[in-house]
Amino acid sequence: MHTHWHTYTWDGLAIPTTHVRARASSSSPPFDPADWLAKPFDLHRAVLVRASDAESWLNALLTDLPALAGQFGRAELLSRTAKDLDAGRDVTWRYRTHDARHVIAAAVRCPRLEHPCPTGHFTPSVEPCRSTAALP
Repeated sequence: MHTHWHTYTWDGLAIPTTHVRARASSSSPPFDPADWLAKPFDLHRAVLVRASDAESWLNALLTDLPALAGQFGRAELLSRTAKDLDAGRDVTWRYRTHDARHVIAAAVRCPRLEHPCPTGHFTPSVEPCRSTAALP
């Protein structure tokens, strides 16, 4: 199985409690980025085959989440993101919006020893992967 990335987003008014976040069955963000792979599949946004695809997906979020780009500087954030993804590392962006919402976006490398691929198999795609029914 080739390296690929699964993408996830979450937002809410408060970060859930520790015991809720630790449950694989909860729809809350995990502590360890790898644990996104064990979360309910409806949190899954896409399967991306190249680091550059994951970078593009995260970059597109900056258009929808301008507060994130303003807080860190778009060029610096994207440069660090590209280096991490190219090195095969997970990338997680966490921040709080001006209206007090917490936002998390993650690109998680797969496969991993800790968790099987959430699709059950790997099908290269840059299209959104919203449910198992969308997979061939």
